[in-house]
Amino acid sequence: MPPSNHDEPVKFETIIFDLDGVIICSLPVAREAYYAAHEAIVGGEPPPFTEYQKYFGRSFPEILKIMGLPIEMHKVFKAESNRRMSMIEVYPGIRDMLESIKNAGIKTAIATGKDWERATATLEYLDLLKYFDLVLGSDLVEKPKPAPDMALKAMETLTANPQTTLFCGDAVADVMCGKSANIRVAAAFWGEAMEDDIMALNPNYVLRHPPELIDLIGIKDRA
Repeated sequence: MPPSNHDEPVKFETIIFDLDGVIICSLPVAREAYYAAHEAIVGGEPPPFTEYQKYFGRSFPEILKIMGLPIEMHKVFKAESNRRMSMIEVYPGIRDMLESIKNAGIKTAIATGKDWERATATLEYLDLLKYFDLVLGSDLVEKPKPAPDMALKAMETLTANPQTTLFCGDAVADVMCGKSANIRVAAAFWGEAMEDDIMALNPNYVLRHPPELIDLIGIKDRA
């Protein structure tokens, strides 16, 4: 059965967001940094970027392990990503969406495959850090996404109720993380998500544009 945005209404009090592909568009940065890191450490023809893209949401060291690439690429990848930070864009409608969520008193967290330092620096650079009560990087938990640890830690830190917590992500790892933590999951498809792989996991909700999240959580009805 396909997911429905018309299930029983839930008054969500906490939202956990993935970062890349949901809040920010960083795909060009990731692509260039990946190729640069491979050239610097390995050389030759790299595995296609689409192979790397399949594992979005996971930590970069874990992706390297899965792809059989050397961990030494991580340091170069981080440096190349930081050097290209000015290329990162915030998706249209995201700032207004986050402002509405903040004004409604809903708690928010970031759960990203990035390490905490790089995630926080990115959010600060884009003037988005103020919208989040918590930022979790993959280095702050024992088992990052797709394990449930990041969602569970976010709920514990924010004293959130799983029944009123929503995970909004755009990757297989996000859906798996949210579902294994027994919370509802919204698949965000305004970026370049691999939709077929995500839909196979039956997310609870499908969102095509950021304002649809506002409608889903019923902020206007709370005024």
